[in-house]
Amino acid sequence: VERPVFDEVQRLLAEAREKYKKRGNALDENIFAGKVVCSRCGRAAKRGYYRKNKTEVKYNYFCRYCDDELRPSYGPDTIRRVPLEKVEAAVISEISMRMKVCVDIDRLLDEIAGSPVIDRKRQALLAERSHLEKSEGKAADMLAAAYTHHLAGLLDVGEFTLAREKFERDKLNAAADLARVDMALNEYEAEEIRKNDCLSRFRGFKGFTKLDKALVSALVDRIEITPMTDKVTFVPAFQDDYIKLTALADESEVLANAR
Repeated sequence: VERPVFDEVQRLLAEAREKYKKRGNALDENIFAGKVVCSRCGRAAKRGYYRKNKTEVKYNYFCRYCDDELRPSYGPDTIRRVPLEKVEAAVISEISMRMKVCVDIDRLLDEIAGSPVIDRKRQALLAERSHLEKSEGKAADMLAAAYTHHLAGLLDVGEFTLAREKFERDKLNAAADLARVDMALNEYEAEEIRKNDCLSRFRGFKGFTKLDKALVSALVDRIEITPMTDKVTFVPAFQDDYIKLTALADESEVLANAR
């Protein structure tokens, strides 16, 4: 291709691109890419769009797989297309609600961790821990005694084997229960609560004013749409941590008293 011809082609392509943008055909970034899924089949939903008044682009989401499967039986308008605005409204509503809860908990964290209710639970766990430590120590002592008695000929091989298995099992059970209690105690410590993934994520987006790719990526696990309705279901990326956090706040009774 001669240079003048190449340059002319490039100029025409540039003009075409400019006209494309002016007509409003340049698509916006899909900040929900990979997040919107079909509740029926679990596949990623497709983002569709149409042009309004030749300049404004309107977006929607639908499941093309369910569309292909259900349309022959139920008709061409079977699959409802969910407008982008409805998806955005559902996400903003859910995130705003969780943001408020997390901000309140973060603000009152020391009070929550130090509330009388939580302190009583902590004291009960500490008492249980002390008991388990004694049980673990007793099992270890009995295991050592059984070994000593075996060496002294007071226990034969069969008796020693039974005693060893029992006391080793008692020791392992006590150690497992100690680990459980320690984990429960950590859940009531303010510094440990601050590490909660839900709180950590929301701190980075406190006071958000609009949705963007980073926020959606961090705070949204998925957004489910239902093929034959326009229902939108928001599933947060931190559901377990959020439930744990709100349960702790409810236990402490501090948040309820602050409202």
